[in-house]
Amino acid sequence: MGKGLTIRGLHEVALVSRDADRAVRFYTDLLGLRAGREGSPDHYRLSFADAPDTAGAVSILEEVTVLDGQIGIGAVHHVAFIVESYDALLKWKRWLRGKDVLVAGPYNQRAYQDLVLTDPDGVLLELATRGPGWAVTQNGEDV
Repeated sequence: MGKGLTIRGLHEVALVSRDADRAVRFYTDLLGLRAGREGSPDHYRLSFADAPDTAGAVSILEEVTVLDGQIGIGAVHHVAFIVESYDALLKWKRWLRGKDVLVAGPYNQRAYQDLVLTDPDGVLLELATRGPGWAVTQNGEDV
C-alpha cells in the first residue's frame, strides 16, 4: 500500500427501504442505534449509541417503488454488528425474541459466535462477538 492509504473504518452501509420510518424504528427501538435525518425527509443516518462522533453506521434510503427480493451481483449480502461477548449474544437473543423478532443462533463460527436475523425489509443482519478472532482459523486445519 502507498503511504497514507489506510482505511480507518466503516463510514456507512446504505440500505434501501420501502418504509423508512418502519426501518428506523427497527434499528433504533430494537438495536439501539441513534437516528438523524440526512438532508431529505426520506434519508436517515443511524449511528451507534455509544459513539456520538460516528459519522454513521447505517443509512436508510426510502424507495417505495423497489420490488421485494430484488437482489443481485453487487448487492449487500449482510450487515454485521459487534457485540461484546457470548453472554451479550444471549441477552440480545432474549431481547429480540421478546419483541417477536425471528432470531437464529447462536452459531459457533470458530473465529466468533453470532446470531442471524433480518430487518423489516429482509436485509440479513448478524450480531457477532469480537473473538477469539480470525487468528484461530489460520492454521489451515478444521476450517
